[in-house]
Amino acid sequence: MNKTIRAALLAVGTAAAALAPLPALAQKSDWSASGNFSVVSDYRFRGISQTYNLPAVQGGFDLGHSAGFYFGTWGSNVGTNARDRRVPAGSPPGTLPLPTTTAGTFAGGSSLEIDFYGGYRFEIARNSALDVGVIYYLYPGAKDPITLRRFDTTEFYIGASFGNLTAKLNYALSDHFGLIDSSGAYYADLGYVQPIGRSTNVVAHVGYQKVNNFGRLDYTDWKLGVTTDALSLTWGLAYIGNNAKDAAYTVLNASDSAPKVVSKDTVVLSIGKTF
Repeated sequence: MNKTIRAALLAVGTAAAALAPLPALAQKSDWSASGNFSVVSDYRFRGISQTYNLPAVQGGFDLGHSAGFYFGTWGSNVGTNARDRRVPAGSPPGTLPLPTTTAGTFAGGSSLEIDFYGGYRFEIARNSALDVGVIYYLYPGAKDPITLRRFDTTEFYIGASFGNLTAKLNYALSDHFGLIDSSGAYYADLGYVQPIGRSTNVVAHVGYQKVNNFGRLDYTDWKLGVTTDALSLTWGLAYIGNNAKDAAYTVLNASDSAPKVVSKDTVVLSIGKTF
């Protein structure tokens, strides 16, 4: 290659290099991920114990997009016993157990609850937002030993937040935790969080569970508690109560082979970590 051509090519290359864009700065992803882990003294779902009033280990993972879409999964251990049946409290000897009537005992399964959910959250005004989505509750291997119906349940939900106040409605698209002809059951939830310090909050909640064709299972539940951050953990203490009928929420042959009322008022201690 002669010097003239080589010089020309070098000039072109130098000009191209000068015109080439600088390497793009690392752009922030539209996706974000988070996880959570906690230990609780009793797993209460809508005010009812899912672990025979015993502790639970729980955790989840969430993936969200800046446009407002999100997906996640969450799991916990739950109470399981192949002989679990509910009988009305105080029934005479020989009374046959009623079909399993609600969450709280999941016969024949792997002692696990795994939830999968996805939805869309968007702002409607300053400090106000709407949230719509679907959640699927999975209890691997668990089914009613008499009806052989699985406890797995699908719900649609819609929620709204207005500052520290939240409201949410869950509507069952499937039968409600294995109950025949109970689709359309719903749970209405109202919550409030009041900061009282740099990392301390007072939390309050009231909810109402309605189960189609199973009026004895309807009830109202409530919670009043406090959370605070310390030692890189979130600590919580809450009083949880409800007006559920003990007869409908008494578990026969629970984890210690003694009947238990899983709807009794209680105090729950929680320790969690978000990352």
